[in-house]
Amino acid sequence: MSSIVESSTIDTPSIKKITVDDFFQHKSYHKIPITNNFISSQDLCKVEHTKYATFHNKVELNDTLIIKKLKGILIKLSDKNIDTLEKELLSIEVTSKIMKDYVENLCKYTIECIFYIDLYIRIYKSIKEVNPSLYKAIEEYLLNSFENPAKLESDNEENKTKRYFISNIAILCKLIKSDILENTTRFNEIAGNLYTDPKQNIEPIVKIHEILGLDYNDKRPWLTDLSQDKTIPAKVRFQIQDLIKADAAKQSQ
Repeated sequence: MSSIVESSTIDTPSIKKITVDDFFQHKSYHKIPITNNFISSQDLCKVEHTKYATFHNKVELNDTLIIKKLKGILIKLSDKNIDTLEKELLSIEVTSKIMKDYVENLCKYTIECIFYIDLYIRIYKSIKEVNPSLYKAIEEYLLNSFENPAKLESDNEENKTKRYFISNIAILCKLIKSDILENTTRFNEIAGNLYTDPKQNIEPIVKIHEILGLDYNDKRPWLTDLSQDKTIPAKVRFQIQDLIKADAAKQSQ
C-alpha cells in the first residue's frame, strides 16, 4: 500500500515538495486522484514523470526548430543577403546535442551549393572566430568525407558521388587558401593518396591544383607530363593544359 502524505506539503527523499495548489497548475495533473487533500507518493511520482516528459518533449521540439531555422537560412543564402543571414546563422545557439546535425546540414548545403562556395568559406571563417569548437567539428566532418567519401546506393548515382567528392575537395582547398584549415597535415596525407592512381583520380587532382596552384605538393613537372598523356581523357588533359597556361600568365606578370 502506498503511503499517504498530508497535502500541505509533500516531501520524500527523492521528490521535491509540492502543494496541492501547485499540483493543479499543470493541466495533466487532474488525471491523478486526490482524496481529502492527500496525494500518494506513488501518484506523485507519476506527476514528476509527467513534468519530465513534458520538458523533454519541449527540448526535442526546440532542437528540431533550430535545425529547421538553419536550413531556412542556408536555402536563402545569396550575395545580396549574406550580411543579414550570416548574423542570423551566428546567433543560433548550437548545443552539443544538436552539433552533429548542425554540422552535417551545413556541410551538405555547402557541397550541394558549391556555386556559393566563397560565401560559405566566409561563414566558416566567422564560425571559427566566434565558436572554435563548432568550427573544429565542421573541419573534422569535411576531412572525414574526403578520406571516406559516401557510397551512394545506386550505380546510376556514380556521377553524383564524384561531384560531391570533388566539391568537398574544393571546400577544403578554399579553406587552405584562406588560411582557415587547421589540420592541413591530414589533408596533405589524404590528398597524397590520390596521386598513387592519377588516371583514376585525375579530376579531383585537377581540382586541387586549380585552387592551390601547380606547385602544391611539388607536382608541377608531373602535371606537365600528365597534360601530354594520351591515355587520359582529352577533356582532363585540356584542363591541365589550361592550368599550366594560366600559371604561366601569372608568372609573366
